Amino acid sequence: LSQWLQNWAADRSLAHRSDSAGNLVIQVPASSGYKNAPIIVIQGHMDMVCEKSLDSEHDFSTDPIQLEYDGDWLHAHKTTLGADNGIGVKAPTP
Repeated sequence: LSQWLQNWAADRSLAHRSDSAGNLVIQVPASSGYKNAPIIVIQGHMDMVCEKSLDSEHDFSTDPIQLEYDGDWLHAHKTTLGADNGIGVKAPTP
């Protein structure tokens, strides 16, 4: 995942760096008109908790997380969303 994110950043000419511990920083420049605004840091980590209900046939090594929207709430079908902030890497839009 880290390599995919680094490639994603490079494809968009975004400055990025990683270290030997696997930490990755991608710098996204300010939008027009916000160059002098305070810097905002959004953090998420790339690992996730792979838990599922006993009746689930989900295979975390091959199956995507099946998202379920319930009003303002986002759930995963018979699995966790990652719970360890895997969802923080990519926040889906309905």
